[in-house]
Amino acid sequence: MNINSTQLNKERLNGNKLFLHSFSNFSTTSSGVSLRMHIIHSLFFILSLLTVIYIILVISIIFNIINKKESLAKINDLNFQVAQVEKKYNESVSGLTKDFAFGAGFVEAKDNHFVSRKDAAASLSFLYEKIQKK
Repeated sequence: MNINSTQLNKERLNGNKLFLHSFSNFSTTSSGVSLRMHIIHSLFFILSLLTVIYIILVISIIFNIINKKESLAKINDLNFQVAQVEKKYNESVSGLTKDFAFGAGFVEAKDNHFVSRKDAAASLSFLYEKIQKK
């Protein structure tokens, strides 16, 4: 069974010409097509990877929006509860009188003496007044 070189050049294997008379021609032709296929496969892989990343990002954004709405609703509930507690506190404080305090055992303070700090730390604090030297 004898095969001519012209017959081998005319036949195709996976879309590539089959050159058996020179190894360099065979490897160059087949690697060009395989390189092209590798590029196409890598582009499809990158496209599918980007699609998956996009879907994950969209889902995470949706969950973040839902969590934000739930958090805002909880904040509104807490603000309402704090307002109710403040209202009760103001009502109880307004009910305090001097007679109630004397009845509870408190005494009126007289001859009050106050002390002020004169060191450097006192001038940096909001708790103390800065004393001006005359």
